[in-house]
Amino acid sequence: MYLRIQARIRQGMERQEQFDQQLDVKIHDANDKLRNANVWARIQRMGGKLYLRATLPPKSDSNETCYSPQRISLGISASLLGLIKAEKEARKVAALLDCKEFSWQPYLMPQHKPPEAVAE
Repeated sequence: MYLRIQARIRQGMERQEQFDQQLDVKIHDANDKLRNANVWARIQRMGGKLYLRATLPPKSDSNETCYSPQRISLGISASLLGLIKAEKEARKVAALLDCKEFSWQPYLMPQHKPPEAVAE
């Protein structure tokens, strides 16, 4: 019984590795499409999430004054559907950068508000 469980775990890990490899190839292909379309944002997988990487303006709370390479956390799972969403977001970010209308606001984590008092 123990050996069967180990074999199933090993099979699951192998399937996950195959999926990760296939997803990495698709991310590479998506980045090639973005590059060919002159979109200067790239998709990157870190763990189970997808991120955008681009040269972006400093965040409003930063002491920086120049654009610099940064990552945007999309909060999107590393999956085929997530990759489609990330590619669309890359195009959107690039368009906003081209128009000089990019804002960090939609990408920043919301600040935790103190709990409100509840009247009894």
